[in-house]
Amino acid sequence: MSQSETPLEQAWEHYGGDPIPPHHGWVKVKCVIHDERRPSAAVNLETGKWRCYAGCGHGDVYDLIGLKEDDAREFPQQKRVAAEKFGDAPEGPPEPSALNPRPRTKTTKKAWKPSWI
Repeated sequence: MSQSETPLEQAWEHYGGDPIPPHHGWVKVKCVIHDERRPSAAVNLETGKWRCYAGCGHGDVYDLIGLKEDDAREFPQQKRVAAEKFGDAPEGPPEPSALNPRPRTKTTKKAWKPSWI
């Protein structure tokens, strides 16, 4: 593992996944939670998120740690494991970079209002 890898990349490889190829957006990979022959998961290194379309789970590096480590079911333990095994994991959304020049911000939806009002 190189130092330039994100905590999600490091965790994915640590738990038995193939190296994640450089890409923009989502890329299909084999899930590290269950055994499979064909990729059923996707990883987005720009956002630091992953999702298994077979139903294993989804989330960030902490959610992956929570599914793989028996003693890390709660966030404080997940954060400790991330620091011990993968260095400091991100506190929040990723910083702007060449791969992710403008990180997405959470938008709020307008409340639905009937047309007759």
